[in-house]
Amino acid sequence: KEISKARQVLLGCKAYASDYEGKYPPNLKTLMDEGYVDVESVLMWTDPRTGEELPFLYRPGLTDSTRGIEPVIASPRSAVRKRIVGYTGGHVTSFRDAEFDAEIAPLFEGSPAP
Repeated sequence: KEISKARQVLLGCKAYASDYEGKYPPNLKTLMDEGYVDVESVLMWTDPRTGEELPFLYRPGLTDSTRGIEPVIASPRSAVRKRIVGYTGGHVTSFRDAEFDAEIAPLFEGSPAP
């Protein structure tokens, strides 16, 4: 379910970019505000242990011409020692915590909350 949500967010980012000169939205809330996603819950990652909903991490400033291997969203917390990562190319994968912390987390440092 969370991977499906991440894919919907990525599709929303791509649709937004097609309407805004290739630029991804300034934040994920914009996708909801401007009708690129139907329900706000798509923008939220659900912790499978607690049911708590938290916004996906987001990297603003990317465009549809950014390399397809560039991470744009990620789950805000680990689930079963893994994190979901969505890329500008539209694919979603998961990383073990140690890999995420070493390779992906630094890319999201300083990114505003969605």
